Amino acid sequence: MLVRLLHRRPVLSPETLGIVRGLKRRRLASPLVFCTPFGKTIRTNFTRCWNKARRRAGLATFRFHDLRYPFASRLARKGVDCYQVQQAGGWRTPSMMQRYTHLDPDTIRAAVSLLDGNGHQQPVEPAEGRSEALATA
Repeated sequence: MLVRLLHRRPVLSPETLGIVRGLKRRRLASPLVFCTPFGKTIRTNFTRCWNKARRRAGLATFRFHDLRYPFASRLARKGVDCYQVQQAGGWRTPSMMQRYTHLDPDTIRAAVSLLDGNGHQQPVEPAEGRSEALATA
């Protein structure tokens, strides 16, 4: 999976891309966001680089793969079409995408509330902190 991920070009929002690029310590003439101090790919040293960053952040048991759960769940909570979530996450089948998409109870209640009254209610956006904790649980 990691090899496949490294060969994909993930799509990032302009805001996210700006934040990630701003994290670079030195400005390099490299199109790569995550790279060696010389601007080269970290493909061959990914595990070593990831473990170093993870330790510095105090995330002892956090795996790179764990980022897929909140990514898919947040897109789904925002009302993004399942096919778009699948494509953005790089899953080949809808069933694989569904394994990573977890909706919190507030989001499900908001969806069901659309059936109340005239049927034109807008879903209530759940509180970010609470839904993040549930989405990653």
